[in-house]
Amino acid sequence: MSYIFYDYDHHIYTLIDPFSNEVFYVGRSINPENRFIQHLKYPKNINLKNRIDSIIKKGSKPVMNIVQVCKKDVAIERELYWINKFAQQFNLTNRRVGRTPNYYQQDVGIHCNEYYRNFSNKI
Repeated sequence: MSYIFYDYDHHIYTLIDPFSNEVFYVGRSINPENRFIQHLKYPKNINLKNRIDSIIKKGSKPVMNIVQVCKKDVAIERELYWINKFAQQFNLTNRRVGRTPNYYQQDVGIHCNEYYRNFSNKI
């Protein structure tokens, strides 16, 4: 079975503090450029808001990096995978840290493409 790239419409991304280079949030979106703007204007939890506000007060903005693109049917599981992966090294502001579905034991490689993309400098 072959997959057409446009089926891979869910982006898993990180928000990074440009001063410390620490990942502080992992999320998913079908439109990461708009989602980045939403994070800057309307962060969805107080810890995320405080972190973004502190970066903005220092005269910068978070860096958004796309770490994976995948199909809708595995997007939540892959987001949780990356949350748990980065939570081992960084203090994330995500509410979902610590959840680990058994799904991660399966190979989802045909549903995902890992790559690096940075939208922050465009916005």
